[in-house]
Amino acid sequence: MIPKEARIVFNINAGDKLLILGDEERGLGIVHQRDLINFVGNMGLAMKDE
Repeated sequence: MIPKEARIVFNINAGDKLLILGDEERGLGIVHQRDLINFVGNMGLAMKDE
């Protein structure tokens, strides 16, 4: 469960899809699906310009 305050700060709502990344030494990272889609799309655009 993600604490209410964190859900408000990071605009996470019920039903949102999140990617959880983990590293034993560095901990966990949470990426919202919309942010991952935007990142991959922007990366594709940047590669297209090269």
